[in-house]
Amino acid sequence: MFAGNANDTKTLGEIVEAMEAKYGRAQRIWVFDRGIVSEENLQYLRQRDGQYVVGTPKSMLRKFEQQLLETGWEEVEAGVEVKLCPSPEGEETFVLAKSRDRAAKEEAMHQRFVERIETGLTAIGKAAASGRIGVVSCDSRSS
Repeated sequence: MFAGNANDTKTLGEIVEAMEAKYGRAQRIWVFDRGIVSEENLQYLRQRDGQYVVGTPKSMLRKFEQQLLETGWEEVEAGVEVKLCPSPEGEETFVLAKSRDRAAKEEAMHQRFVERIETGLTAIGKAAASGRIGVVSCDSRSS
């Protein structure tokens, strides 16, 4: 157990040391969620010859745009497909996963966001039309 107010990315060393102090150093495969992933932490594991499976930030998907579009996905469970992709440097293997349920959830979240924006813009438009708020031109030519 670690303090709840500690940033996860700062606790990896403590976790590894605590596990090894209690159970010894072994050929473990460390599994962490996105909250603990940082390049510094991955480098720490690499320097110790550690093997790991970690959730990577969605921002890293840009490296795999082409592979995401290609075929070669394997369905491992109903609605869940995976694909193994070597990293651009060839040092690691990424397991790309896509889920129909996750895609549907993200689409629903996006749709709710769009609806809230449209509702807000409609309300602003009505307020402007009724004179309750003034309209300011954003046209740079009118300055």
